[in-house]
Amino acid sequence: MGFTITVQELKEKLDRGEKFVLIDVREPWEYNICKIPGAQLIPLGTLATEYKKLDPSAEIVLHCHMGMRS
Repeated sequence: MGFTITVQELKEKLDRGEKFVLIDVREPWEYNICKIPGAQLIPLGTLATEYKKLDPSAEIVLHCHMGMRS
């Protein structure tokens, strides 16, 4: 099941200290310029194989630069 959250909703989740896995699907060079603390880098091109390493019971939030890749 997929859904969209706004940047403000993500900030609120982070501020409340909610437990979730934050995945940054940008490229490494983008991640190195600016990143959200605690985000895990899994570039979109590798997500199809790397997602298997994630806890299937965890809430997972994907993010990118503009919202098109996530």
